Amino acid sequence: RMNGLLLDDAEVIAAMETDGKGIYIPVKADGKNGIKAEGCLASLETYGRIFSYVDKKLINMAQSLYGGDIKRYPVKGGSDDACKYCEYKSACGFEDGKPFNRKNNISHKNAIDLINSEEGDDNG
Repeated sequence: RMNGLLLDDAEVIAAMETDGKGIYIPVKADGKNGIKAEGCLASLETYGRIFSYVDKKLINMAQSLYGGDIKRYPVKGGSDDACKYCEYKSACGFEDGKPFNRKNNISHKNAIDLINSEEGDDNG
């Protein structure tokens, strides 16, 4: 089952899973022309803030790379290891014991709250 953030729009959700059983997406029809979601719905406005945040992060990353900052900090945590499938292992030279980014498992709400706080917006 998909584990992502969905647009809070009944038409979009109905088009994604017409029977409303919540088998493929984390949203179910509640039988009263409504939906029951597991903290995975976001407004179009929230999606806009997310995309803006990601754009800024990508620009910062590109500027950092252009400025010569090519440090490597792969993501590791739990069963995830970014190095496992990386095609650049031989060029990277990353070794166990070196600093790395820990995988953060946070809820959609906490991620959106973090974006809002960094962007100076607390509207949710």
